[in-house]
Amino acid sequence: MESGNLAPALIRELRSLRLNVLPPYTIDHDEGELSAQEYVTYYCSRFSQSIAATDDYISRLDSLLHDRESMNAFDQYLQARVCLIENTPFCEDTFPPASSRDYVSAYELLRNVFTRHERGQFSGQDLEMLHHYRSILASLADHIE
Repeated sequence: MESGNLAPALIRELRSLRLNVLPPYTIDHDEGELSAQEYVTYYCSRFSQSIAATDDYISRLDSLLHDRESMNAFDQYLQARVCLIENTPFCEDTFPPASSRDYVSAYELLRNVFTRHERGQFSGQDLEMLHHYRSILASLADHIE
């Protein structure tokens, strides 16, 4: 499959936003060495899943930001973050599995990021950036032939 004229520029923009939108405990395996065509190849077979995962992550993060104390909202956020990472190219989830002895401390640490509403932690700006990322992803889907 070939990419349209705008695809390389859209890929560059997606790549520039990646580190700002990927959830905590995510490793980005693209250090600038992957080509735009590698992204196009990845997305061609999973645009709908990637967009749906991004939409769900945005929704779950928004719910959590509106009710930071809700355990249910936090658990739904955790599920959405896994799905987002699974549907984002060249990423790896490093959050410990539930069977790991490191799980409880990682869970508590991440939970504290949301319950302590301190400067520099998740906010509406994160949602704006995620919405922008999602719109670029949708534009890319429109420009892949």
